[in-house]
Amino acid sequence: MAEEKLQTEEDQTPLQQKLESIANSLAKFGAFFAVFAFLLGCIRVLVFAAWVSTNEDRWSAGVLIGNFLQALISGVTVVVIAVPEGLPLAVTISFAFSVLKMK
Repeated sequence: MAEEKLQTEEDQTPLQQKLESIANSLAKFGAFFAVFAFLLGCIRVLVFAAWVSTNEDRWSAGVLIGNFLQALISGVTVVVIAVPEGLPLAVTISFAFSVLKMK
């Protein structure tokens, strides 16, 4: 019975809740733009291979896979850059909301 009282869950503070909400929104925003960047890269690869390129090897597997991997790397780069850069902004916004509530 004493062990049950020791295992209490700590509730999050309003600041932590707001920060988690903003961080989740930022992660979704970054993921959306990562997928968008990847799709644009794929479209660019296909358009280049179909209409722009005059080489005979434009549809070769090695060239296409390399170009699609570059598009994937661009998408992953967007996520890697967006999430850490946005976290200080999320903290600042959370502090601003908290200060307004305290005011």
